[in-house]
Amino acid sequence: SLASSSDGSVFQAGRFRGRTARFDGLQLESLRSNGVYLVRYNPGGEMRWATHFDTAEPSVGNAYAAVAVDENGFSWLAGSFIGEAEIAGRKVKSLGKEDVCVVRFSPEGQPLTVTGFGGPGTDICRAAATTSRGVVFAGHYEQTLRAGTNVLTASGDPPTDAFVAKLDEQGDTLWVIGPSDTTREEYAVAVAAAPGGAFVVGGGLTGKATFGDYRFDLDLP
Repeated sequence: SLASSSDGSVFQAGRFRGRTARFDGLQLESLRSNGVYLVRYNPGGEMRWATHFDTAEPSVGNAYAAVAVDENGFSWLAGSFIGEAEIAGRKVKSLGKEDVCVVRFSPEGQPLTVTGFGGPGTDICRAAATTSRGVVFAGHYEQTLRAGTNVLTASGDPPTDAFVAKLDEQGDTLWVIGPSDTTREEYAVAVAAAPGGAFVVGGGLTGKATFGDYRFDLDLP
């Protein structure tokens, strides 16, 4: 996943397996067996810093990592984890199989907030975008998704639904939304900010699903 800041810097997010990963001579060391990393490059392509959070076990969701950067150079990194995720001594624990960990960094790469959310199934974040006073994440979850005091329940068969969540600058969840009256599966794979604090989400679905006032029916002959 890639994002850019207003000064032309480029942010790259991804994952690595094993104890170490090397970026331009800087070695990241995982205290566990996997990591989700974030690297910042200046406009000339030189690395400014690299950081990561540790994850306890390998996971399918760790293949996805999302990054977003605001106009002041603060960045958000999201990736899935199993068991426990840790950065700078701060830990979040999974509520089930795979959960989502979100870390906000200063322009210098220092972790500021760490937030975890998820449920009993596999929960994966695949995209992120900054909006007014926060960041929006999009992905999919199985069965139920708990983020702060917000809870979504998937109704399809299998019970896999898309979600969009907004976090503020302190890492607190403002809201979580998803489709309703679903019959099968939905996945959110892209999100982009729009003027006025709005955002656009892209993804895929099978069967039937309702998004606000719009009903999609892919079972029609």
